[in-house]
Amino acid sequence: MKTKPALKYAALATAGAFLLSGCSVVSSWVGEGKKVVSAPHVTEQYEVVIDHYNSMIAAANNACNAITTAKNDRSSTIVEDPAMAYKATFRKIQAEYGNALDNVFKAGLVGPQGYPSADAVRNLDTRDFCLVGEDLIHMRGGN
Repeated sequence: MKTKPALKYAALATAGAFLLSGCSVVSSWVGEGKKVVSAPHVTEQYEVVIDHYNSMIAAANNACNAITTAKNDRSSTIVEDPAMAYKATFRKIQAEYGNALDNVFKAGLVGPQGYPSADAVRNLDTRDFCLVGEDLIHMRGGN
């Protein structure tokens, strides 16, 4: 049985279209990979991780100071608990830190070495914020 030339050309055109679309997908992934490991992106992700790490320590220390001040100051001039705002700030920074480290297109592959993992930071014991800042410093090997 002979195949008609028009059918052969249609099959070749379809195969060519699939091949080109496959090449396009591969090219997109390669391009994204180059972007992830590019110097500007790596620099940006180092800054994100380091800034969030330092901000978590500051927010935890601020929460501790607010808690300590509230225990020592029986003044009724403050209506809301300032420690609650600092704790909320800490949790926001904690989530952003974890999100950056969990995302392979952000700091997941190119984040700085020696900083606590996202899971370690998520599992911090935050019942006593006066210990959280020190715990974070010790996670990084600080004294």
